[in-house]
This record gives sequence, structure tokens and C-alpha cells, in this order.
Amino acid sequence: MNFEKDLREQISQLLKEDKVGFNEQDSMCRLLISYLQSLNRGIPIKKRKVFISDNIEKIIKGSKLDEIYINALLKFKCNFEDGIDMKCHLSTNIFYSYISVSKKNKKYSKSRDYLLDDWGIYHLHLRDKDVKNKCEMYSDKNDEETGNRSQYLLFVKVTDNEVYFIDILNHNEKNVFAKQELVETLDRNWHSLLEEYNIPNLLSVSKLTDKEVNNARQNGKYILYNINKKVYRPMGGGLTSVGTNIMHTEKAEEILDDIEIIEADIKNRFEEIRKQIQKQEKNYDKRLKLKLQLSTNGYLITEINTNYKMLYHIEGNKLGIYYDGFSVIY
Repeated sequence: MNFEKDLREQISQLLKEDKVGFNEQDSMCRLLISYLQSLNRGIPIKKRKVFISDNIEKIIKGSKLDEIYINALLKFKCNFEDGIDMKCHLSTNIFYSYISVSKKNKKYSKSRDYLLDDWGIYHLHLRDKDVKNKCEMYSDKNDEETGNRSQYLLFVKVTDNEVYFIDILNHNEKNVFAKQELVETLDRNWHSLLEEYNIPNLLSVSKLTDKEVNNARQNGKYILYNINKKVYRPMGGGLTSVGTNIMHTEKAEEILDDIEIIEADIKNRFEEIRKQIQKQEKNYDKRLKLKLQLSTNGYLITEINTNYKMLYHIEGNKLGIYYDGFSVIY
């Protein structure tokens, strides 16, 4: 068995299938971060209930935007409610996930989403035109009707079953992705979404300007926020010194630790596993070939020749194994 090799092959294949650019020669940890980042930047397709903030209600009622943008907003609402894929309305940067690259390289900025990683807020281009791929998303400079990029952006918070429409801002506005009024609106309209990030024992921190927030993010700083006279830690996880999500780094390290535990467990129980396989495949005496695959339920281990499977799963903060109808927690 070579589970790290299996994992590298699986993740590389998944990123290629999604047309995401990444460094194939990266360390296993950084490759995992690239994958987790790519997953996070998409919005899982499912039906969700939509809530609209007081700011957007004022925009609609006051006719402060051209009708084409209002129509796009209403279409997006229906799309989320009907479980329609919104990928084509996200940033084209979702196709970049380069971790090991110089800040001077254009791929660096394209591979970072400070708004999402710091505050857990997505932005969508507010245009109702649907496209099929990355190339079709871009607008031709000589033909404004091509592509589906927009002058205005819709900012949303997405949970498992709900979507919260926070605000609509002009793409060209200064520090548009660091405007703290987005979090202020989120807190004012749906405070319960932020409660777990509140630091009640810390009464105050310095209030940064939006420009200072933007600069701090680019320098990979972890920021505490003064929002509506309350202190919050980053709602999206916060940033590392290389501009990636702290939670992705922690999760990548956790996965690699789990793989070491699984390999050690299999070695310790090798004869028991062989007997289980022989019970399924009578008189099987070939060399075992075990392959690991990440699954939604944990880590699936398959013996290639017999298709015998074991599932290592997470229960709470413990790693368990499910095989032959039994579940064991270590």
C-alpha cells in the first residue's frame, strides 16, 4: 500500500476534471490545501431558502439599480431556491488554485479569495446570462454582449440550507472585497450566523479602515474585527502568512495524520484483514493490494483484487473503522 500516492493521484485527477490549475509537483500537504480551497470556492448544488437583507430591499424598492440587474437578482434567487448550479456566475478565479507561487506571479492573486477565506462571503457577477465554461465567462472587449461578467456584484453568505443576500456593490469600488459594511449588514440582519465567531470576553479591538483590512490580508495577517461594537474572529477561517485559509491547512494536516494512523492500523491488523478477505474469497492467497480513496464518509480502503472494502470514518474527534458489518472506534 502507498496511500499518499493514491491520494495524490485522486486529488490531481479531481482538480483536472474541474479544470482547476494547480502545482502538480507540490508537497502532499499543499496539494491537499489546493483541493480544499477549490472545493470551498464552489457552491454545492442544492435547493436553499433565500433571505434578503434590508440593504437589498432598499435597492429594489428604491429602483436604485438598472432593471437588468434587478432581473438578474430575482433570477439568482430562483436559481438558489431551485438548486441550479451557480458556478458560471462566480469569479473566473475559481479555476486557479496555485499555492506554491511567487506573489509577483499573476497566478498568486488569482488563487486567493480573501473575502471568502476571511469572512466566508461569496461574490457573484450580477448578470442573468448563463454560460457553460471558463472561456464563455470572459467578456470580449469589443463586444459587451459576450461573457457574463458584470459591473455589479452580489455578495452572499451560504449555509447548508440557506442563502443570505447581503448587498450589491460596484465591482470598481475601492476595497470592495474588504468593505466591513458587508459584515455589519450580516450582523444586523442575521446576528445568529455570527454568534459562534464572537469573542465576548474581548470588549474591544481597534477599528480598521477597509484599506487597512485589504492590506493586512495581502500580508497574510489574522485579523480580529470590531463590528457593530462587538469583536469577531474571521468568519471564514482567517488567513495564513501565504494567503491561504487557516482551516484548509489544519484539515490537510489532519488528513495526513489520519493516513498515518490508518496505515499503522492496517499493519497491526494485517492477519485479521487477510482472514476477513479469505472469508469473502475462499482460499485467496495472493498478495494484498490496498488502495485509499477520500470519500464523503471518510477514507475508503479497497483491496484491488477482491474488491473487499473497509471504511475509516470520523466520529466526533475519533477515527473509526467499518468493515464486515461492524464499527470499531479507536
